[in-house]
Amino acid sequence: MGLPSQTDPKNWTEDFSHENGNYICTCCYCGGQFLGHKRRVVCNVCHEAEKDPDQ
Repeated sequence: MGLPSQTDPKNWTEDFSHENGNYICTCCYCGGQFLGHKRRVVCNVCHEAEKDPDQ
């Protein structure tokens, strides 16, 4: 598995401008890698699915 691309929907793009916003993280739900703040544990896709479980 390679590094996540900048356009991956799992990424937290709003974190990119922050000093700690370009870390490679692993989602605790799906196990996928994403870019975001170093303390994030859930990717953006799983976060959105959690907000709307009917998707």
